[in-house]
Amino acid sequence: MKAKHVLFVISLVAFPLFDAMGQQAFDVIYIEYPPYYFTNNGKPDGYLLSRVSSVFNCARIDYRLMVYPSNRALHEVRTASNTISIGWFKTQDREQFANYSLPLCQARPQVAVYLKKNEDKFAEFRSLKDLLSKSNLKIGAIKGHSEGETVDSIIRNSSDNVILVGAEQINLIAMLGAERFEFILLPPEEVQHLLASSGMNPRDFEMKTLDDIPPGNKRYLIFSKDISDETIHSINTCIAKSHFER
Repeated sequence: MKAKHVLFVISLVAFPLFDAMGQQAFDVIYIEYPPYYFTNNGKPDGYLLSRVSSVFNCARIDYRLMVYPSNRALHEVRTASNTISIGWFKTQDREQFANYSLPLCQARPQVAVYLKKNEDKFAEFRSLKDLLSKSNLKIGAIKGHSEGETVDSIIRNSSDNVILVGAEQINLIAMLGAERFEFILLPPEEVQHLLASSGMNPRDFEMKTLDDIPPGNKRYLIFSKDISDETIHSINTCIAKSHFER
């Protein structure tokens, strides 16, 4: 990996590290996606990062933590060795090149987020499918980022009203505020944090539940295919233990 692309490297020394299984230390990648994982005052932060750190300590896994854009993170898992990335949804495409852990967490159902001044435009719609097929309202979505199979399918079938952007979640909020599109989808637990982080006034925005969005998606660790079943089992055991202890 080129050092200029890496913002954070933890446990990095001048010789290869090895974990409890006798394998070289892992590159563990996260993306900027608050409140789950993000950079705070120059340091990795977020409740899911904290949980993963506890899981790796339990499994006696040595690792180097780094941050990349979402497309680059997936590319690294696909092509590099000893690589793990944090917090991904499960899709058929990703299962072709990555192995999955047990779920780390499950989000609440996503909601439509839009500017309060536009609330009348959303009043008559009760589903994402109707919003995209029976109005001119456009949704902003991150290119290469999955929202889960159900939502991805609805978006694919309504591409005329979808604006894909090469950005991270916090940039998507800013684009919504600048009226690049009319709404985005977010789990409700993320909305306030993202608005505050982007400097937006929460009073300027509304949230709306949509009938055709299923319960929240589960987030997983994904592993490059060369990582052993034994290592994944050790990590899964610690994930299961952390669920039980909560």
